[in-house]
Amino acid sequence: MDPKYINTWSTHVRGAIDNPDTVIHVYLEQFTGGFEGMATRGLAGGAGVHATQQEMAWIARSVIGGRKSWDKIKFYDRNGPISNYPEPKWREGKWYTAWTFEWAP
Repeated sequence: MDPKYINTWSTHVRGAIDNPDTVIHVYLEQFTGGFEGMATRGLAGGAGVHATQQEMAWIARSVIGGRKSWDKIKFYDRNGPISNYPEPKWREGKWYTAWTFEWAP
């Protein structure tokens, strides 16, 4: 992600993600690996991370950190709403980075 754009949009997006009352809508079209695939790539960071991957990582961190309830995230595909999109198993090893960001001193 180009650093010159990070503060022009990310503050607003992160604010919405971390607001416990705001419903977040995620359109999954062309998400390689679904939500989990995109979020884990976003958590990895680096020059190759796209904004959408970063946003999914922020959602994961917000849920892990207790700021957002999973039921406040609504998923869609080309056929419309996806009811009961499965919540990731946050205790799995691939989420270690998110836990570290949220709980490390």
